[in-house]
Amino acid sequence: MERRDRTIRFGTMLEPKMSSRASIRDFARRAEDLGYSHIAVGDHFGESIAPLIALMTAGEATSSLRLATLVLDNDFRHPVVLAKEAASVDVMTGGRLEIGMGAGWLQGEYQQAGIEFSRPGERIARLGEAVEVITGLFGDGPFSYAGRYYSIDGLDGSPKPAQRPRPPIQIGGASPVILKLAGRLADAVNLVPRTDATGAVEAIDFVAENLDEKLSWVRDGAGARFGDLEFSAWMYGVICTDRPVAAAEELLRSWAAGKDPAWTFNVPPTLTARDLVESPFFAIGTPDSMADHFSEMRERFGITSFQVPPADIDALSVVLNQLSDA
Repeated sequence: MERRDRTIRFGTMLEPKMSSRASIRDFARRAEDLGYSHIAVGDHFGESIAPLIALMTAGEATSSLRLATLVLDNDFRHPVVLAKEAASVDVMTGGRLEIGMGAGWLQGEYQQAGIEFSRPGERIARLGEAVEVITGLFGDGPFSYAGRYYSIDGLDGSPKPAQRPRPPIQIGGASPVILKLAGRLADAVNLVPRTDATGAVEAIDFVAENLDEKLSWVRDGAGARFGDLEFSAWMYGVICTDRPVAAAEELLRSWAAGKDPAWTFNVPPTLTARDLVESPFFAIGTPDSMADHFSEMRERFGITSFQVPPADIDALSVVLNQLSDA
């Protein structure tokens, strides 16, 4: 599958504990110095610093690092407000913003904040309208929109973003509805495993073959523009080792014991260590074999952007340098 730019790039994520200006600036500089292309921040009420403010802080400390939201919950902001804030960040950082948006998934967070948690189809439809509104407000001149959820009457968005016609918009998900929407409206698609109502990751989705169906849903929505999309994946594990299968077996045992510090997994009995070694969501092996793995994921699935956990950015830096010109 052909892409406009098939260079493999790597990003990382601000951790929730990075709650001071100094910690955000230091980590952003470190990521840039190691050669990472972008830094991302999540959007949860329990995280210390608001995402766009955190990215502004990271942007002030760096010169080339792209600044991404991964992802903004659409139900937390009106798209008119988000369009203005996002365009302002893009202008103030010299055109480095990447806008990741999602329909929301963590029901407990909605309940705590007193925000209605609509059925999935409604949240996804509202996300689609929001992307259309934001894109319209980024355009030249007054914009009007009459949708089911949003109505805009002759509003001329200001400022306009530095990137034209808009900063790249990424939508991620695992269901047919949201992946078709991403194919239709987004510039980039984040391929993610499913989660259950508690937030536990359905580990069966780590199996590489299961991505083929997800890509078919994106293609259904994208049509002729499918070849222009960027695909990305979040890395759930980076392990440098010359015994990859043994390392993956140990990973499976730690999940069964509930010892993973960041995630809870629903692990089917059919999932094998080899599945993890071959999955686009993991990098397990020597630097050379990891480099080959990322190249294979690009050729097989078109994935050219990989999100690396903060704790693993040093471990993967050697591989990153090998692939920087690939």
